[in-house]
Amino acid sequence: MDKSKFKGLKKGSIVEITYKSVMGGNKTNTYIVSSRNLVNKKRVDKITLKNVKNLQGVKSFIYIRQNGKGGMAVGDMGVHMTKLKVIKK
Repeated sequence: MDKSKFKGLKKGSIVEITYKSVMGGNKTNTYIVSSRNLVNKKRVDKITLKNVKNLQGVKSFIYIRQNGKGGMAVGDMGVHMTKLKVIKK
């Protein structure tokens, strides 16, 4: 996904993400942004997400690299994000 889709996300934002995973197939979940910070010597923007249905469950992450490409992981498993819809900024 393009970097511009993640520009307005901050702590407390609510997003709906559709993704594909090897283990679970296609899924759509609603997440709340719990934190956003820079890692790897400020080369990667990391957004930490919590599932709205289960706040104590496994965390998800969105990684945005300097080249503008974004990737997603659920726990430690990489997934392919297909759609992102911002519900509340």
